[in-house]
Amino acid sequence: MEPLLLREDSRHRANLTDLSMELAQKSAGFRRSLPQSVLASLADLVRSMNCYYSNLIEGHDTHPV
Repeated sequence: MEPLLLREDSRHRANLTDLSMELAQKSAGFRRSLPQSVLASLADLVRSMNCYYSNLIEGHDTHPV
């Protein structure tokens, strides 16, 4: 997927920029609210998921343990 780039004159540009900033702020706030142990567990889970789907994309039918 290519990054989404909006034209400078797009009528949606300001609204989408505001929404993306709000999403980033809420994401950072959510992350700060989680205990370190939960963050570490989520990081391990996401790492495994990324490996699994990356292997599927490359044609390797592997299964996480």
